[in-house]
Amino acid sequence: MVRRILLRWPGQGDPSALLTRLAELLTPWRGGACQISIQYSGGGASCALNLAPEWAVRPGRELLEQLEALVGRDGLTLVYGPPPGLGRGPSFGAGRR
Repeated sequence: MVRRILLRWPGQGDPSALLTRLAELLTPWRGGACQISIQYSGGGASCALNLAPEWAVRPGRELLEQLEALVGRDGLTLVYGPPPGLGRGPSFGAGRR
């Protein structure tokens, strides 16, 4: 399951137009559990930021293709992992005696 979509922000182009387009792409897919992170590097500075939980999406092939068109093939990374709450099962035999 895709847990996070990491976008490497392109250094060229109009940043305002790119942000507007990103919001347009994400809006129909919002309401999921997949977080969106953006990595920016340019002008001697770099940063990484996570979009607010309200922008978490239900990733689908169409969304991923649109994001790839926005940031380029090398600008899109998918981070996989278990759904929330899995992988941390109860620890039987531990605790109070």
